Amino acid sequence: MKFINLFLVSVLLLGLILFSSCKTNHSKKATGFVKAESVNLHPEKLKEIKFSDYFSGYKTLNLNTDTSHMIGRIEKVLVGNGGKDLLVSNSRSLSVFDNAGNFIFNLKRGKGPGEFSSIASVQIGIPDSVFSFIDIYRQKLFIYGFDGKQKREVNLNILVESATPLNRNLYALYVTMPNDRTKYKLNFLDLKSGKIIKGYFPINKKYIRFLNLHSSNFFYAGSKLYFINTPFDTVYDISHFQDIPKPVYILNTGKHRLKKEYLNHDFNNIMELVNFTKRNAYAFFFNHFVQVNPFLFFSYSYAGRFYSAIYNLHTKKAVTLRGFTDDVLIKNHTVKMFNYFHPVGHTKDALIFAADPLQIKQQMDSLKQSLPPNQWLQIQKEDHSLYHIYKKITLKTNPVLFFYSSKKY
Repeated sequence: MKFINLFLVSVLLLGLILFSSCKTNHSKKATGFVKAESVNLHPEKLKEIKFSDYFSGYKTLNLNTDTSHMIGRIEKVLVGNGGKDLLVSNSRSLSVFDNAGNFIFNLKRGKGPGEFSSIASVQIGIPDSVFSFIDIYRQKLFIYGFDGKQKREVNLNILVESATPLNRNLYALYVTMPNDRTKYKLNFLDLKSGKIIKGYFPINKKYIRFLNLHSSNFFYAGSKLYFINTPFDTVYDISHFQDIPKPVYILNTGKHRLKKEYLNHDFNNIMELVNFTKRNAYAFFFNHFVQVNPFLFFSYSYAGRFYSAIYNLHTKKAVTLRGFTDDVLIKNHTVKMFNYFHPVGHTKDALIFAADPLQIKQQMDSLKQSLPPNQWLQIQKEDHSLYHIYKKITLKTNPVLFFYSSKKY
């Protein structure tokens, strides 16, 4: 009798395990069993930083200027085609330069032939000899080669805010408005069939008005692809689409965390939510993630304003920036080429900033007037590349790229 009872209990336990396993494999909820790393932020304790604490050096790249390809403000820079070419984009255009700054070609917004209703979510493809972007209004994904030739045009038939390649055949999509194709925020699109083969994070209709924030929901760190679940505060590893997304970082702002129940308030639009977070000193909308080891850079909204943050992956400490001093650009002198700590891109070991040429001229003119002639002469010798750029700046000069090398520990 004891043997029979033991056998029955064993069968029941085995059944429960199999049922639980089956249920987990088909679930569309990204729960995961991996303990996420808590990134402890203290937004009320803002800090001034020095570039020398994070960067060891820099180099510059002057983008070739011509009236046919004036860029204006740069929002994003990506390096592709084996490091030979750069994608430089903003909300109106996408330009391709080689790694010496020479212009190759561009794509523009407009209503004419070869133009697009929108150019969003520009990404380096897989392989990196191609790149992609989405036309949000036409609901299409375009893939181009660095030779300027269109390789593919994929009908999405859904409102996609951002898209990034996972491999040659799969794209991860961030969807803000459900329809018959999907009811999920995170989706995986098979390029060959044009079908969405998996989806995670069901779209809660209560939160729809907070999803369309034009955020950067995906970022690569090495070979891993991460997803930020807007408008919440968890970062997931989605490198293996067949697995449930694994929580990697929880962006913990403590008492300033915007709880889910607050999003159930009857806000008519995003500005009402922003005003609510401002009055109550809440933090939310984490985006613009860039990882250049050993640092993770990102930004978030706190009390109605945007702040940049840096997380040291070795020491496990994070700082939220009040401001910064660039003491790397010119030895023994501080200049301010950037009004905000807002990197536009990165390489394997460097963070990329874009500087307005007139800002460079103003800062260098001011430095020239404040220094004795012998010190100014020394700067010309020591900071040859910057001085060379300064001397060539005119009213029609494209922004200058600064590559700051990450400090190693």
